[in-house]
Amino acid sequence: MFGFGMFEFLLIVLILVLFCYGGKKFPQIGQDLGRSITEFKKGIRGRSAAPKTPSEQSRQETGRSNPKSP
Repeated sequence: MFGFGMFEFLLIVLILVLFCYGGKKFPQIGQDLGRSITEFKKGIRGRSAAPKTPSEQSRQETGRSNPKSP
């Protein structure tokens, strides 16, 4: 990357973000990024380990997709 190390590259990116959004928005951007990462992790975990409701468990046991159908 043009002779820059990773630290220099990140420093340049942070300075550009600071200039674009201003000093007052910088903490807000960090909070929003942290919330986004947290929600993403919850979504990833939620799909594989989602608790099943009793109606979903009974549908899987009976093999029916719609419990109201005959």
